[in-house]
Amino acid sequence: MPQSLTYMIDDVARRHGRLRGGAAGSFLRCDDPVLITEVLANPASARLELRRIAPTVLVSPLPLIEVLDELRSAGFAPAAESADGSVLDLRPPGRRIPAKARPARRGQAPAAVADEQLEVLIGQLRAETRRRREAH
Repeated sequence: MPQSLTYMIDDVARRHGRLRGGAAGSFLRCDDPVLITEVLANPASARLELRRIAPTVLVSPLPLIEVLDELRSAGFAPAAESADGSVLDLRPPGRRIPAKARPARRGQAPAAVADEQLEVLIGQLRAETRRRREAH
């Protein structure tokens, strides 16, 4: 085999595998490496198949909602986050039941008031007004 080909093969072999990829369904990150270590020491981490990829990052092949639920059951209080770091609410949206159509109300005209009733009512209002003025 030519020496130049041997050098090329050695060069490729030396670089091969330096950059690695793997499947992860979800990640956990925390600025506190002690808390990450505590999560890893918890029995739930084995069920979640958690593994550390950095001092403050864990990954799991399971979906995020399963990881968060299991950690909550284990006594932790994790929060989900979006790609930009904002907190997400992963609960399913509530279901709304359509409102029942209300039957149309048919307005009734007020009962007619006799002229005598109106005169009595107006008289009572005027008398009350006079009484209040005299009291002040």
